[in-house]
Amino acid sequence: GRLHFSSWRVFLLVCSLPSIVSVVGLAFLPESPRFLLEMGRDVEAMYVYQQIFKMNHSNKSGVDYQLSELELPGRRAFHGIPPAVNRTLLSDFCFSLESFWSSFFQMMCPPFAKVTMIMLVIWLTTSFGFYGMSIWFPEYLRKLQSESYSSETAVEANHYIRNYIFNYSIENTNFESCVFHNVRFTGIVLNHVLFTNCSFINSSFSDVHSSRSFFRQCDFMRVRFVDTDFYDYRFDDCAFHNSTTFLNRDTGCAIDFDVNFRLSDVFVENLFAQLAIIPGNIISSCVIDRVGRVKTLGVSLFLSSASVLLVWASVTRSSVITFQAIFNFVSISAWNAVDVITTESYPATLRSTAYGFLSAASRLAALLGSLTFGHFISLNKSVPIITTSAVLLLGCLVSWRMPETKDVLM
Repeated sequence: GRLHFSSWRVFLLVCSLPSIVSVVGLAFLPESPRFLLEMGRDVEAMYVYQQIFKMNHSNKSGVDYQLSELELPGRRAFHGIPPAVNRTLLSDFCFSLESFWSSFFQMMCPPFAKVTMIMLVIWLTTSFGFYGMSIWFPEYLRKLQSESYSSETAVEANHYIRNYIFNYSIENTNFESCVFHNVRFTGIVLNHVLFTNCSFINSSFSDVHSSRSFFRQCDFMRVRFVDTDFYDYRFDDCAFHNSTTFLNRDTGCAIDFDVNFRLSDVFVENLFAQLAIIPGNIISSCVIDRVGRVKTLGVSLFLSSASVLLVWASVTRSSVITFQAIFNFVSISAWNAVDVITTESYPATLRSTAYGFLSAASRLAALLGSLTFGHFISLNKSVPIITTSAVLLLGCLVSWRMPETKDVLM
């Protein structure tokens, strides 16, 4: 059949564009000069350095690159495993695996063991706090909206309703101990409606759809359900008597979607939080080379830890979004500093292995943070606030043990 190009497909396509552009951009990106030097390809490295210098000084005429081949950084001693002479697919795989373990053990041994342990703590604490709060903020917003919605619930109790037609949708209403005699529900939507200890006599539900609506301890006598989505889970401890029938019950998705949940609200809330990252990136790019990587990292983690405490004052939707934006603004500098420090703390032969290992470990911490904070939603908000603040503060204290890499020759 014809493919329906729906909004989620458009969203998926748009999200894939940065990756596609990055792949195309790699074709125009020169090889790392540091890697070329490690491989003994000094002439190619010199050419790359000259091209970089030319681009950085494009507005200055008559300025030439002064570094000669003799002054280029020398090749570091190679401590890895030499590649096999006769290389096959299997030998390449084995060589790559052995190279990884060789690099991994070098990371865990002096002189890199201390740096690796410190960086591991920083990556774990930053990921746990950042991704944990990324889960908690939107869920807490939904909790506030749900509590506000529940506080406005209308209660109809001990009513006897006879010979009446409900042809208008019912929303956010609880019917308690009511009797519906010869009543028709037709062409409507029941949105967050709860029938508790009610009786339905000689009544009908026709073309009725529901969202978060349930019948609890209700009696049905001579009731017809036609073209409804009343699945079994909507009836809790109910009794059906005297020819109560279900006709043409929907057989589609039985998931109880909340019609009050609007994706547009989620996107708007997330948009404001993500927009705060843009000025954060700009500021961090300006200060990271001026004040140093370690100071940028330590201050950012400290401010992130302090900003989490402000969430205690958030009691409205707008205040939660504001504090989320503040948290993203101050924490993005820590991420930028972590990336730079990790790259500059290891030689070219260990850099990719170290970054990959620390990044993978941080993903496990992010997963743990997401699962942990998911259980905090129903608890007092002091639990995630104190946990996140303490974890980020730990990362801040540990970060000051890192050596400064601002002026280290890579």
